[in-house]
Amino acid sequence: MKSPYYFNLWGAIGQDVKEYRTLNDLLKTLDELGIWQTTASYREGNAMLSNKKLIRMIEETPGAKERVVPCFELQPFAFVSSHEMEHLNECLNAYRPACLRIHPKTLDFRVRELEWVIEKLDKKDLVIFVIFKELDPRCDFDDMENITKRFPGVKFVIQQFMWDTQPYVYDSMLRCPNIYADTAWMHGRGNLELFERGFGASRILFSLGLRGNRGAAMAGLSWCALSQEKKDAIAYDNFVNLFEGAEREALISRRKSVEPSVKNRFWKPFLEEKPITDVPVIDAHTHLTPHNYRWMSPQNGMEEERDAVLYDMDRLGIDISVGTATYLCPGYPLLPQDEVLKVTEGYRDRFLGYLNFRSSFREYYTEEYLEKMILGTDYFIGLKNLPSYNKVDIGDERCRLMFEFADKHALPILLHTWDDSSKLGTAKKCGDVAKNYPNARVIIGHSGGGNSGRYECEEMARDPAYDNVFFEFCGSFTAGMTWEDTLKKIDYRRVLFGTDTHNHDVAWELGRLLSENIEDEALEAILGANAMRVLNLKLDKKRAKCAL
Repeated sequence: MKSPYYFNLWGAIGQDVKEYRTLNDLLKTLDELGIWQTTASYREGNAMLSNKKLIRMIEETPGAKERVVPCFELQPFAFVSSHEMEHLNECLNAYRPACLRIHPKTLDFRVRELEWVIEKLDKKDLVIFVIFKELDPRCDFDDMENITKRFPGVKFVIQQFMWDTQPYVYDSMLRCPNIYADTAWMHGRGNLELFERGFGASRILFSLGLRGNRGAAMAGLSWCALSQEKKDAIAYDNFVNLFEGAEREALISRRKSVEPSVKNRFWKPFLEEKPITDVPVIDAHTHLTPHNYRWMSPQNGMEEERDAVLYDMDRLGIDISVGTATYLCPGYPLLPQDEVLKVTEGYRDRFLGYLNFRSSFREYYTEEYLEKMILGTDYFIGLKNLPSYNKVDIGDERCRLMFEFADKHALPILLHTWDDSSKLGTAKKCGDVAKNYPNARVIIGHSGGGNSGRYECEEMARDPAYDNVFFEFCGSFTAGMTWEDTLKKIDYRRVLFGTDTHNHDVAWELGRLLSENIEDEALEAILGANAMRVLNLKLDKKRAKCAL
C-alpha cells in the first residue's frame, strides 16, 4: 500500500533538462505524485551565490518554507573566500534543519578537502548529499569514511547509483555506518531487499531522483517485498531520524499526507499494489541471463530468473515477456539461444524471444540458422543486436544479414541504443540503417538512452522516412525529459513498453510510465496494444494464451 508520508531527497532546480525549472515546478510535481516535503538545491556560479538564490526562492515561493528543507552548496576552502564561511554558518543557523550538497568531480576536489571547512562550521551534525557520478571510487569513499571518524555527526547520503556502481556503495556502507543510500536509481530487481538485508531499513532513504523518473521510486518501494512498517520508514522516517531534538520535531509537525492527482486512471491503484487486469501488458524488452557481473542479482541461473520474472508478471499484470538470452562473455555464441529454448519450454504462452545476433561472431549466423531458429520454433519472433557490446557498428557489413532477413520476413529487430562514447549504435545511426529495410520493424531500445539519444528519437519521429522505426521505454530514465513531454513529439502508437528485467525492477519501470500525465488511451496502447501490432502478437484473452 502507499505509505502515508514521503520525504523526497532530490529537488535540483536549474536550467538543465534533468532539473526542475523553478521551485514551483518541483512542488507541482510532488503534489501530482502525492508527496508533501522535499529538499531543494540550486547551483549556479559559486556556492555563496547559489545558496543566496536558493534562500530567495524559498522565501518568495508561497508555502515553500513549510515544505522545503534547503540543501546548501558546500565546497572546500570556503573559509579562504571573503564572507563565504560566515554566510554558510548563517544559513545553517537560520534554516534548521538544513542539508548540504557537494560536487567533487565538477569542482575538481577530493572529498577529504572538506575536513577543513567542517572544522570551522558552527554545526557539526551534518547531512551531506552527493550523487555517485561526482565521486572518484578510488579515493572518495575512503575520504568519507575518514571524515565520519573524525566528525561522527556527519552523515553522507549517496544518490543516483545503479548497475555496476552499486557494489561501491554497498561496500562503503559495510565499512562505514554513517554512509546512507537513497532509492532514486535503486531499480535493480530485489535491490531494496538486498540493502535491507545488509544494513536494515534505517540506512535507506527515499528519493524520486531526476525529474524524468517521475514516480518510479514510489512504485518500486510500494511493490518491494518488505513489511509496510519498513516501507514507511524508508519513505519518511529514516530521513527525519537523521536529525535530533527541535529539528526533528519541526519536520514531523509539518508533514502531511497527500492524495496523488496524476491525470490517468492507472497510477493510484498501481501505487496501492493493484495489478493491471483490464488491458494487455506486453514487456517488449527483457532478459534471461545467468548473472556473473557486478549487478548484485539475487538470482543466478536461467531457471531461477524465469521463475522470478514470471512471479513479477503475475503479480503486476504483465501478459507476455519478450526477451533475449544476453550473455556477452567470450565463447560459443549460439549456446545461450539453445538454453533459453529449453528453459522457456512449457511457458511459451508467457515467454517469447528475440534471437541475439552477435555480429562480432558473424560466421556463426547463416540464413539457414536464422530460418531454423526464428521460423522453425514457436519462441523466437525477431532479432536483437547490441552494437556497443558487440563492438561492431550497426552499419557494418556484418549486420547486413540480420536486416535483410528481418526485411524479407517482416520481423522486428530490437536494437540496444545508448549515449556511449563508442557511437557504434546511436539512435539516429540505427534509424538511418533501418530506412533501407522498410519491411523490418526496427525498435530503438531505451529510446536512445540519455538526452541526445532521446532528441534523436524525437527528430526521427517527425520524419516519414523513419516510419518503420519504433521507440522502446526501458532505461530511458537516464534522459532528463519526461515522457509526457516526449509524447508531444512522438506518436504514442510508436512507443513500446519494456522493463529490461531481469536486471531491472519491473514495478520501478512500470511506475515510471504510469505516474506520467498521459491520457488513458495512449497508456493503454503503450502498455500492450502497440507491441501486439509491431511484434505480431495475439492474446486470446487477458493474461492467457499468446499465439503468433
